[in-house]
Amino acid sequence: MPPVETIRLKGNKYMHTEHRVAYNKRGTQEMSWFFVEGPVTDWTSAAKCDTEAFGRFFRAMLDGGIYLPPSQFEAAFLGAAHTERDVEQTVAAAKQAFAMAAA
Repeated sequence: MPPVETIRLKGNKYMHTEHRVAYNKRGTQEMSWFFVEGPVTDWTSAAKCDTEAFGRFFRAMLDGGIYLPPSQFEAAFLGAAHTERDVEQTVAAAKQAFAMAAA
């Protein structure tokens, strides 16, 4: 497994176990985070998400220099241009942002 993928998987495991954030991965590089317990598989389950918590998370990520889609109903992408360092910085920023989202 490439190092970037390993770091991304570790970050996503942290998000789910420490902050109860559902993580949906579609394909190899498209992902979404939902502030809800349990999987998000359709509109009914997505509509249960805490959009205010996502807003706090999104703004904290921006403050950390990480630019994500502004809605939890959109997807983020990991591309070939992202380096191992980029992914490590994103995971580190996310750990702080999840704490802000929980506030």
